[in-house]
Amino acid sequence: MYTYLIDKMNYKTLVTKSNSLTKAAFSMTLDQKRVVLACIAKIADPRIELTPEDEFTVTAPEICTLFGVDLKSAYSQLKEATLSLQKEVILIHNPNENDPALSLIATNWFSVAKYYDGEGKIIVSFNKTILPFISNLNKGYYTQYGINKIAKLKSVYAIRIYELLICEAYQNKDYEIEVSQLKQMLGLAEKYPSISEFKRRIILPAIENIKKTTDITILEVDQRKTGRDVTHLIFKYSVEKEAEKPKANGTKQLIPDFHGHPTYPVDSEAILADHQRLKTKPEPRAKKTLDSDKKSKITGLKRAVTHG
Repeated sequence: MYTYLIDKMNYKTLVTKSNSLTKAAFSMTLDQKRVVLACIAKIADPRIELTPEDEFTVTAPEICTLFGVDLKSAYSQLKEATLSLQKEVILIHNPNENDPALSLIATNWFSVAKYYDGEGKIIVSFNKTILPFISNLNKGYYTQYGINKIAKLKSVYAIRIYELLICEAYQNKDYEIEVSQLKQMLGLAEKYPSISEFKRRIILPAIENIKKTTDITILEVDQRKTGRDVTHLIFKYSVEKEAEKPKANGTKQLIPDFHGHPTYPVDSEAILADHQRLKTKPEPRAKKTLDSDKKSKITGLKRAVTHG
């Protein structure tokens, strides 16, 4: 069992998870989402396979530093969010491409969540069912971004939409999604039957927040109708490129550590000999030989004329 404890979290800490988990359906508050992301960000290497016994520690000061909340609020938010998360269900659709018959997994985030009064910290272990979506990510596709990118987002819906756009950014085209599917992902399947209310209350505030505080620089939302009803939303956006930006798109496979280029045996003396041979110009035929040839031809012609 490993215990992961970081005294001071880095603002460039990465959140890495499979695309299936990014597109899962669940209802969550902003505080709950921040706690989950802080825990996922404690995974130092998502290529390593975790076990249900692995523990992750997050403290109130870390939540305060990461998301800019005051310390007093961070203590209460950490406790309430962690305990309430145990009741939340996550629906992961089509979780295994090698098992097409498996259409849905219903699970929750943590198998164990411990809160320490007076210390302002939690220690959690991820649910066994969640582990394949946040660890051992050597194959398949993933979503990855710096946790600092979403630190200033003020709603859980803004964070979820940001993640979806980062997940799809590799395609370099507009992201189109069914309204019903997006509402299900956001935990709003039974709410906002009016598309205009859904956009006004959820979508437009989220994209405005994303534009102002993240690395997504252009963001507009259009809609597409099927018959008379609006059935699809189309997000038009671009992700700002920066020199030190983590690979946050959702398609590239995790790359193994680089261990140096392979070496090959080289016969230096043979290469040098070939090089010298190529540099050497062929010697011209001796002038004597050329003159003799000419004389022979001329003599032959004279004899032919004489005997003719």
